[in-house]
Amino acid sequence: MQRAVLSCQNDSIKEKDVAFGASTPAAAAEAESFLSLAQLEKRHILQALEATHWVVSGEKGAAHLLRLNFHTLRSRMKKHGIQRPQA
Repeated sequence: MQRAVLSCQNDSIKEKDVAFGASTPAAAAEAESFLSLAQLEKRHILQALEATHWVVSGEKGAAHLLRLNFHTLRSRMKKHGIQRPQA
């Protein structure tokens, strides 16, 4: 609303001048370009697992790389449905 008031070039503000949420095409595109926190977490875990060749625990494991407890990583993998691909 404040933006509409400041950018208004007329004496009145119309409904189309006020953007509610992601109702404008630019705002909708910007919102779609961001991943959710859950999506980011899943992607990050997968990157760590791939970097460690799917070693989950130990000094060379993904849990160590992510600075997570082994059980925490296992829990998050289960939450996101992450399983080691079959060879």
